[in-house]
Amino acid sequence: MSPLLLLALAQPADACGGLVTRDMVTKIAASDAQQALFEIGSDSVRVTYRVRYVGDADDFAWIIPVPGEVANVEEGSESMLDMLSTVTAPIVEWDAPDAEAESGGCSCLATDMSLDKAGGDRNGISDSGDVDVLGEGFAGDYAYQVLSATGAGAMSGWLAENGYDGSISADQVSDYENDALGFVWIAVTLRPDVAVTAEGGVVLKPLTITYGAAADGKMHALFPSRMAASTQLSEIRNEIFVIAENRVKAAGGWNSEDNLEEGFDVEGQEGDDPDELYDALLRSQGAAKELWTTWGGTNDDLATGYITRLDTLVSPGTNTSDLVLEDAGDQPVVRTLIYMPQAHDTGYGALIAPLALALGWKLRRRVARL
Repeated sequence: MSPLLLLALAQPADACGGLVTRDMVTKIAASDAQQALFEIGSDSVRVTYRVRYVGDADDFAWIIPVPGEVANVEEGSESMLDMLSTVTAPIVEWDAPDAEAESGGCSCLATDMSLDKAGGDRNGISDSGDVDVLGEGFAGDYAYQVLSATGAGAMSGWLAENGYDGSISADQVSDYENDALGFVWIAVTLRPDVAVTAEGGVVLKPLTITYGAAADGKMHALFPSRMAASTQLSEIRNEIFVIAENRVKAAGGWNSEDNLEEGFDVEGQEGDDPDELYDALLRSQGAAKELWTTWGGTNDDLATGYITRLDTLVSPGTNTSDLVLEDAGDQPVVRTLIYMPQAHDTGYGALIAPLALALGWKLRRRVARL
């Protein structure tokens, strides 16, 4: 759904992905695509978030619930996320399945998760009676505060005191306030000396948070899906990368275990769009809260450990519980292949289409950058 269409609806926009504005009725800040990289260690979880921003708000805050004691907040690595996205992407083979000997694989399926910077102005974020500031500082372009909210409505009250309209996301925020894990909040805005948000859909710089055990004394690798439960966008795309000792599987009401055979195939017909085929696959899984295991394996150039990629494309109402990541105890080789018939203009014409997709992705990133 385009930002212009959202405006035409003349309805408030939700704090999708944890984005809240100072005027949720006429100014829109929502996230229709998110990436997260979890690096799971023995005594900490390091998670990098990157979100695509859709809307016209020139000032908003980004609030992130964290299931554990925050040890560090820093600017995330765009290049790491870009490399992971490329290496683990579904592979499009432009030949019939029975002609594999002549086909050329190309990791070319673009899901338009190219992400750049955008944001708002900090504008004097302050403490409130029910919210304690545990730490604050700067991370790249961001100003951040680590907050402990106690009592019903504490975080929503803090947002209101600082001029942000958190009314539409109040139910989701309340869920985290009442959670036994004792969530801590990261509240992020752009530094005052950084330009305000560009109009239209652009991308926020990645942010990396390292945290330890929760109130129950345990480590939790958890993606806060509930923050996107009531957005008015029609769909939300998530790409979840995990670096750990073994493959991870989805839990917490989500699932991810039905496509673990090596070389899972999707067969297209002439005239099909590979991106659309993959989106249709994700939608068919997402309706049942199933994440697609897009890729699994090792890559020594990227990381030490096993890499799992889980993708989902879901309607907002699907996000009734947070995505929990658990050790699956194995290390299979997993990949997603999409077989396409050879194009009519064989040879060069069959190869140029994937290259054009990749080039378009790079150009969109360059234009979006402030």
